[in-house]
Amino acid sequence: MNHSVTELAACSPAAVARPPGQPYPAMPTPTLTPREALEHLDARHDELIRKLDELNAQIEAALAEFSTRRETTEPQQELRKAA
Repeated sequence: MNHSVTELAACSPAAVARPPGQPYPAMPTPTLTPREALEHLDARHDELIRKLDELNAQIEAALAEFSTRRETTEPQQELRKAA
């Protein structure tokens, strides 16, 4: 007898124990050794540093663009005031 995935999921203990509207419980995470945990944190740290460097470059580019626009706009505004 073949059952659909939906039918089987509705009969699972997790589906019965879970109140309606509540998210499914998270998958249990395997216990890491201290060395593995350190390597994981180190990799995440490196990833965050790369992302911060990218954001910093974007901010610097935006500031450079803004200051360039401001420098070219200010002399034009001064000419209009003089006229």
